[in-house]
Amino acid sequence: STVYYIAPALFLMKREKCPAVYDSLCWFCGIFVLLGGMIVVLYNDLVMSETLFINVQSMIHHGIQTVLGVFIAVRNREKINFYSYLKALAVLAVYTALAIAVNMLLTPVADGIDMFYVNPYEVSVLPVINEIHRNAGFIPYLAVYLAIVALSGFFVYAVEALIAGKFRRGCVFGVRKSPDEKEDEKE
Repeated sequence: STVYYIAPALFLMKREKCPAVYDSLCWFCGIFVLLGGMIVVLYNDLVMSETLFINVQSMIHHGIQTVLGVFIAVRNREKINFYSYLKALAVLAVYTALAIAVNMLLTPVADGIDMFYVNPYEVSVLPVINEIHRNAGFIPYLAVYLAIVALSGFFVYAVEALIAGKFRRGCVFGVRKSPDEKEDEKE
């Protein structure tokens, strides 16, 4: 749900005043928020419950999250490079640290808190790697979890970079001309 806090900030923030923060937040949304939304939409067993309203709300919530992630990635496709991924990874690290802190503070007083699936007090619901959490503890689980998220995010970045490379020469709708066409006009 971090996109619902970041998107208004991006809307109000001027890229020119703080380009590093702006770009980092954009790429976090365009890579990791998109990844999280797609995972829940495609593998919804993680969030489904017996309450119909919660299920509908969750699918709408994560569907919008996915659409916003795609929108932000498409809007910034001209700027994508490996540093885009590294910036997104830095924001992920900050949000993961915040999630661990919130989980640790709220778990003793609130049941069922597991922001980002990184609660040291609760065994994760994530299949397969939850066994690491159960049998080896939180630190090995966190290392595996972060490696999987980072690699999955890199895969999303690579697909986006590949797609962006295909459309760099012109707009998706054919409005802009490619550099080759501009050269032909000069001759």
